[in-house]
Amino acid sequence: MTAAEVSEHVEDVIIVEAGPSGLAVTVCLSLCGVHSLMLERDDCVASLWRHRTYDSIRLHLTKHHCALPHVPHDAATPTYLLRDDFLHYLDAYADCFVVRSYLRCELHLVSKEIWNVAMTLYRFMPLWVIDKIVLLMCAIVFGDTARYGLRRPTIGPFTMKLTTPVYPIVDVGTFSKIRSGEIRDSTVEFTDGKRHDFDAIIFATSYRSTIKQWLKSDDSLIGDDGMARRSYPEHWKGENGLYCAGLVRRGIYGCCEDAEFIAGDISRQQQQRRSSKPHDDGDNGNGSG
Repeated sequence: MTAAEVSEHVEDVIIVEAGPSGLAVTVCLSLCGVHSLMLERDDCVASLWRHRTYDSIRLHLTKHHCALPHVPHDAATPTYLLRDDFLHYLDAYADCFVVRSYLRCELHLVSKEIWNVAMTLYRFMPLWVIDKIVLLMCAIVFGDTARYGLRRPTIGPFTMKLTTPVYPIVDVGTFSKIRSGEIRDSTVEFTDGKRHDFDAIIFATSYRSTIKQWLKSDDSLIGDDGMARRSYPEHWKGENGLYCAGLVRRGIYGCCEDAEFIAGDISRQQQQRRSSKPHDDGDNGNGSG
């Protein structure tokens, strides 16, 4: 792998959220030969099921209607899956297809200057030496980031970039604000401008889609409630390369069907683009042998 290949990483498709819908779309795209990268803010797949459901919750449909594409549930599992059984299935599903995701957990914080040094050294030095040099420079620039809740992984930053889907975070000034106290996790600013510190902040709200808060688009894919604006079966495809899966209130079975539709549509588009490219048959000259 060359330095240019390391510094430039392009995916065909970005998938937001590593729940059942995201996993299903990722796998369907992979089987169609389409590369994708999944973005997930938590440190695991299926975080809603793992961290925000009761231990005793059980799927209310039989397991045959709750399987993701191409992998049926094991015959030994109960007909109506418990939460832990379903989580085990989702973890195995992700591992089976080597789902590439970017999960927020431990991280390496670097500056762009430090990373440029690392890219230069990559041509001449082994990875373990580059990791040590990068970590030494980071210690000088940032100090102990763990004091501010940013723990570094045991694997070195450059080795991590080459051997895992996770990349170091390039700091552009945020860490200095955290270190100075300008950004503090336990400080709340109210609408009247008053600020108060708290030992803990607990969100005890009901769950609802927040897509409309961060998706800036003028197409008609997502409604005001954060769910698909159009009804089934015309709900899953928008404009400008946007798709949605699992947002039409049809459960796990519906998200699997959405995944198949989306993967098929993207695969067809890529095949059309490849077939429309001009072919160079090498017969452009007039010379003879």
